[in-house]
Amino acid sequence: MTFRFTRTDRILWLVIAAFTALIYSTLSIVSALRKWLEETFGRECYNAVYWVFAAIGAVILVYLIRKLRGLRLLGSIAVIAIVAAVYWYYLSGMKYPAEKIHFLEYGLLGALLLAALRHHCAQWVSALSAVTIVYWIGLGDEAIQWMLPNRVGEIRDAVINLLSGALGVAALHFSVYMYHTSPAATRRQVKGLPILGAVTSVMTALFIMQVHGFGHVIETKEPGRIYSSFSSGELGRIHHMGFSSHREQKVYENEALRHLHQRAFYFTNNFKGADGSFYRMYDKAYFENEVLEAYYSRYLHDHADMFVGQLLADMDSEVAAKLMRQPLIWPDSLTSWTRQHTGNANRIYESRVKSTLVTTYAPGDLVFYVAVVLAGMAYAWWVASRRGTGTSPISRDRK
Repeated sequence: MTFRFTRTDRILWLVIAAFTALIYSTLSIVSALRKWLEETFGRECYNAVYWVFAAIGAVILVYLIRKLRGLRLLGSIAVIAIVAAVYWYYLSGMKYPAEKIHFLEYGLLGALLLAALRHHCAQWVSALSAVTIVYWIGLGDEAIQWMLPNRVGEIRDAVINLLSGALGVAALHFSVYMYHTSPAATRRQVKGLPILGAVTSVMTALFIMQVHGFGHVIETKEPGRIYSSFSSGELGRIHHMGFSSHREQKVYENEALRHLHQRAFYFTNNFKGADGSFYRMYDKAYFENEVLEAYYSRYLHDHADMFVGQLLADMDSEVAAKLMRQPLIWPDSLTSWTRQHTGNANRIYESRVKSTLVTTYAPGDLVFYVAVVLAGMAYAWWVASRRGTGTSPISRDRK
């Protein structure tokens, strides 16, 4: 890479730094900010953000029409349409406006990073570097959330941020920059990519070990299979003796809240059957209640004086509104009524609540795989230092 920054470079990196700072600084107030926006402007206020991104897309489209012709123009428009369709697919599956905005933010961040790097690197190097930096920033985002009360850091969310950043990079690269000339890849740049990969591997491993944690699969006849950051013994110890640390309490209560949300979701939402009729999954609501009583009874008793709607207000306002006065602990009559709708009450039920967990690796496994990755990166660096990649023009660094 060359490091002769122009005025444009400085402006771009200042914008990137300010934008990253904005993302990080709003993490602690996102719930309060969301509540204030909705109370002041209504839930439709989030549409303004979507219009901003639509305006950015329109500006890019106008630029393409002015600069390109023929097949190049059609190809660029096709790329924009494909990326927009992927964004629509993922955004339509997200329940919360704040989550959707967060997803779009990382797409814009990826595009800004590509714009800042492209004058100093070969196009493919700048694209890979931009996506990598987006992932690093996403890990920092999740690490900050882990340190905040009532928030957790999830590797899943870091990967989602990475995906959005990659979409932003792809949209800008394939629609605009691929038709521009760029510096040839130098040997230094090619050697730097394995280093980026090695750093990313170590950062991911440290994040999983120190922030995200490892999970357990707990399976019994009733209520079935659940995924938890705790073993069955640890859940039993929490039930009888309480929490050993504030972090343990935060993770435990976050898991319990997610099971509570699943119980409420199945209890209140209509699902469309094959014949066009609607039904509710009272059986799954019953099983989630069994999970709460079996493994998260301390949470139920610690919050017994609260209603379900109060606990879910910041998580899902629509579901919370339907259950504003429902007690957290189901009375026996409600438990018996939902049990009648379970069909086979003894079947193994697998809870969907698993997004905070890594259950496929033990710490030793992770260390082993990271060591293998680092060895591979070291070999790639050695090959690059001798003859480059052979897939892109390589120029020697100027002395």
